[in-house]
Amino acid sequence: MRPRGGDNLHNAPAPGRAAAPSGAAHRAVRATAVGAPPKFVAPDGAGGPGGGRTVYPRRDATEWTRPRPPLRAPRAGTSLITRHPMAADLIKTLIVDDEPLARQRLRMFLEDVGGLEIVGECQNGLEAIDAIRGGAPDLVFLDVQMPGADGFEVVKAVGPAEMPAIVFVTAFDRFAVQAFEAHALDYLLKPFTRARLADAVERAREVLRSRGRGALEERLSALVAGAGGGAPRHPERFAVKTGNEYHFVKAAEVEWVEAADNYVSLHVGRRTYLLRDTMSSMETKLDPARFVRIRASAIVNLDFVEAVQPWSGTEFQFVLRNGTRLLSSRRYRERIRALIR
Repeated sequence: MRPRGGDNLHNAPAPGRAAAPSGAAHRAVRATAVGAPPKFVAPDGAGGPGGGRTVYPRRDATEWTRPRPPLRAPRAGTSLITRHPMAADLIKTLIVDDEPLARQRLRMFLEDVGGLEIVGECQNGLEAIDAIRGGAPDLVFLDVQMPGADGFEVVKAVGPAEMPAIVFVTAFDRFAVQAFEAHALDYLLKPFTRARLADAVERAREVLRSRGRGALEERLSALVAGAGGGAPRHPERFAVKTGNEYHFVKAAEVEWVEAADNYVSLHVGRRTYLLRDTMSSMETKLDPARFVRIRASAIVNLDFVEAVQPWSGTEFQFVLRNGTRLLSSRRYRERIRALIR
């Protein structure tokens, strides 16, 4: 038989408990002045003889919210931006592979390893050259066999002084052997596992932390010089970006090289190509049997020199076949004298 009216069993107080306050009592509690916690004291007889226990109503946001202290202005020299403590340890990583699925798989594996900031992906050697020169990553996972320029040509084009740490990625065992002989940081033979990739990342992390830039530059210098300690090899061509296109400029066709701020100008016939590089780096890349540096801002291809004229006791004037005249500096006089003896 169902209870009638207010005799609902679900609303009946449990034995030993005070009944919930009525609507009027509850409104009286909410009107309690802020300062002491509002409360409702059950009437006598509720919850036992001699008076009831104290019942606290549900908190109200307007009554219980405390004023927040005002924000303090930051001290001079401090930043409002809080960086993650490990943000400075992230290794800026570039992925270079001509296969989209291979790039996707490598990125997924690297994200699982952690501690890396993937700054970009490249699908060929030409894009890799531009990305390394412009982005300065710490670590490059470099595919060996790619269209345009392979992995080893990327290293030669960028130069040891500007090249980051390298982990070669290849599907051919013979390229892996060549990479070891060339003193690369490490190599991954496709298909590789997550564990093998994690080992390569940890090795790169240790080298970047302990050995620093000098050791890496020595390794890459050995790569540019050639595997197995053979005679130094020099790039036969340079990949130069013009707008959205890349042009291959043969080294043998470069008449002279001129410094241009953060670039170098390659003078080839009536055309001039701007290459993002330094004069010191270009001097190491060009064949010294053909090219000679005559001043800090000029390197000349001797195959295009028609005459060398003494200009003063310490300077010489180089006359090229196209009529260009270049004056040497006294700093390089001994080198030039050795050429004309």
